[in-house]
Amino acid sequence: MDKEDKILRKKISSLDKISPPVGWTEDQLWAQIEQSEEKFSPQIRWAVAATIAVLLAVGSYFFIIDNQQSAQLSYSSEIIDPITILPATLDESDSEALAFIKAECLHLSEVCKSPEFQFLSDELVALETEMVQIDEMIQKYGEDPAFIASKAEVADLMSEITNQLIQMVLS
Repeated sequence: MDKEDKILRKKISSLDKISPPVGWTEDQLWAQIEQSEEKFSPQIRWAVAATIAVLLAVGSYFFIIDNQQSAQLSYSSEIIDPITILPATLDESDSEALAFIKAECLHLSEVCKSPEFQFLSDELVALETEMVQIDEMIQKYGEDPAFIASKAEVADLMSEITNQLIQMVLS
């Protein structure tokens, strides 16, 4: 017997095991197929579940460690002397009222360090910045009535805040 014959006889002998016995119904055939299907043993299932759990745990660990290192919160605070803020705005303005406030702040530092005074001087700086932006828009887009109205509103607010600052310095 040569190799091919041995292989052929082996295949033929396995055919008897595969073919169903004569006289079986379709339901019996399906029941036999369902029973003979290879199912994973409980040991294999537990091994797969344990592997998945370990991989999830290791992946989560590295994900959490990576996020903790990159998410650090820090802050700093800056204490600004109102006398240093106000002169920056005064140099840009020709207003005598602001020059008066500057001079008085040199003598009355406690009034100028009050939160209300600092808030008003910050507002004045913001309004001056807004005035510069409106002037730039007028130069870029022309004298639009909306720009002119906005500029008038900002100028009014600046004069109100300047008056409030003067009243604080004088009181």
